[in-house]
Amino acid sequence: MASSKERVSVLVIGSMPPPVGGVTIHIKRLFEKAVTDERVDLEVLDLKNRVLYTPSSTESGIRSAVSAFFKAEIIHIQISNVAKIAIALLSFVFGKKVIYTHHNSRPERKVFASILGLSCRYIVLVNDSVRKCFDFPGKVVLIPAFIPPVSEEVLRDDVSRDIEKFDVVLAVNAYDKNYIDGKEVYGIDLLCDAIAELSRAIRGGEKQPYAGHVGVFFFDPSGAYAGLGAQPANAEDAISLRRYQGKNLSFYELLKVSDLCLRPTRTDGDPLSIREALHLGVKVLASDVTSRPEGVELFSSGDCRDFADKLDLILRRVGDDRQEIEGDGHYSLFYEQIVDLYRCCLGADGPGRTDSGIRD
Repeated sequence: MASSKERVSVLVIGSMPPPVGGVTIHIKRLFEKAVTDERVDLEVLDLKNRVLYTPSSTESGIRSAVSAFFKAEIIHIQISNVAKIAIALLSFVFGKKVIYTHHNSRPERKVFASILGLSCRYIVLVNDSVRKCFDFPGKVVLIPAFIPPVSEEVLRDDVSRDIEKFDVVLAVNAYDKNYIDGKEVYGIDLLCDAIAELSRAIRGGEKQPYAGHVGVFFFDPSGAYAGLGAQPANAEDAISLRRYQGKNLSFYELLKVSDLCLRPTRTDGDPLSIREALHLGVKVLASDVTSRPEGVELFSSGDCRDFADKLDLILRRVGDDRQEIEGDGHYSLFYEQIVDLYRCCLGADGPGRTDSGIRD
């Protein structure tokens, strides 16, 4: 058993669900995993909800936050707003080892990147797409964000009932409705247009019908896409869209019963949905807006026709055995890489392996 002196004390600055999102789920799973890890004493300070999560309790108030800050040896920043700069500088001034995780594929502003490079011991990227923004040899590491679920999850009853109505199940999610350059980030508009295009082509006899009825299960926990409504499973439609909002929507459980995961985003980082799908052996069709893991089929970002064509090809191959992409052992490394990074910050024995992602 590790003594308290050997345990690394970490304060993660970031949000826990709700709201549900790729980053909040990552932080939740990191926290849950660390609770049973004798090497790490990890707490999460959720600035948005003003709550401190510890292994034994949840606390609120400025005194708890300040106490957690001064107790921690490492401050791990996992927020994207400008507050990250102030927190990084403050932590550096007080002699903390600082780690910053950049969770998206949008380039960092040059001045912010320079400040982070000065104040951080390590900068973690979840994919390679923005490495050129962080030109700090020896500090930049690549560690994907996916951590498998720690606590048990279940599929909501209404979703389970609806799945029985379809022969082929497609899974897609969007945690909120955001825009970039006036276009919808998650690409749900592209999805709706592609579905409509394929359905028209099949009704008009331009394409042959699919082997079974196709259901697109869209998880919209925030309810931001309420205008889409819920389309009934009509025999005339080649593909039907079903939207679900509210709590207890486990996308991981949906993927377990899905034939395909869709990710038509116009900007992205290292989305958990893709990693979860690959972990479960589910095929993935995603935009090429950023680098994607091996095994993902790509379409040209923002191109509805290419999206529809690629989706059509995959749907006509449904029935093939699920792919074997990578096993559990590969994905468990991502959490271990984070722990290794914490230990390296304090001069503890590093991983000593090139597959850890810690070497620049």
